[in-house]
Amino acid sequence: YTVKCWGYNTYGQLGIGSTTTQNSPQTVIFGNNKIPTDLISSLYASCVVHNDARVMCWGKNGYWFDNENTGNIAFPTYFSHDFDAKVIEQSAGNYHTCAVTNDGTLNCWGRNYAGEIGVGGPTGYLIEYTTPRPVDLGTGRTAVLVSGGESHTCAILDEGTLKCWGDNGYGELGLGNSTDQNTP
Repeated sequence: YTVKCWGYNTYGQLGIGSTTTQNSPQTVIFGNNKIPTDLISSLYASCVVHNDARVMCWGKNGYWFDNENTGNIAFPTYFSHDFDAKVIEQSAGNYHTCAVTNDGTLNCWGRNYAGEIGVGGPTGYLIEYTTPRPVDLGTGRTAVLVSGGESHTCAILDEGTLKCWGDNGYGELGLGNSTDQNTP
């Protein structure tokens, strides 16, 4: 499999080793025996899960993938935090990322502007979780699929229900109101 990226590249979000904007598809190089199995692109960064279930990311550093290093990363780099199980699926919002592991655990990290991380606690423009945090989906519940919106997150659970949390100013959470939720 091959990953190709093109377009705006000020932060290295195309993963081609430069910050030059590209008008045509460019191949992202991962290294020997690395087969991408899942790909996400957010506002300023992208990540892939490889066949070894490890995550590589590139682009604007910070909220998305690597708060241990500074500066933007213009080529695929392994995510700086390991998970207890293999990552099988991931999604990103504007300033947050979530990943589902093969044991159904959902971890989220990044800016918690309106509760999109899903772990309760304070929210606001300057509230950041720089390492993945497990999201409590309910007793015995696990995630199958996750999707990050601009400032909200939704997950399909193992028994087929849908839970959402975060910004609800326009009814994004489907609750029949406009009240933000900082937990699922």
